[in-house]
Amino acid sequence: DLMERTIQTLRSEAEKSSSQLLQYQVTLADKTLQLEEAESALKSVRNNNSQLHESFAEAMEKSKNEQKESNEKIADLNTQVEVMTKTVQDLQTSIEVRSSELHDNEVSL
Repeated sequence: DLMERTIQTLRSEAEKSSSQLLQYQVTLADKTLQLEEAESALKSVRNNNSQLHESFAEAMEKSKNEQKESNEKIADLNTQVEVMTKTVQDLQTSIEVRSSELHDNEVSL
C-alpha cells in the first residue's frame, strides 16, 4: 500500500516534470524563433543603415561637385561683367572724346 502510493506519487511527479519539460521546450522554441526574428530585423536595419550611409555620401559628393560647377559659372559671369564694364568705360571715354571734338569743331566754326 505504501509502496503503491510512493510509486503513484513518483509517477505523478514524473508526469508533472515531463509536462513542465514540454512547456520549457515550447517556450524555448518560441524564444528561439523570437531571437531569429530579432536578428533578421537587426540585419535589415544594418543593411538599411549602410544603404543610407552610401546614399548620403553620394549626395554629399554630388552636392560638392554641383557647388564647384556653380562657383566656376559665377567666376565666368564675373569675368564677363568685368569685360562688359571695361567696354562700357571705353565707350564712355570715346563718347566724351568725340563730344569734346564736336564741341571744339562747333566752336571753331
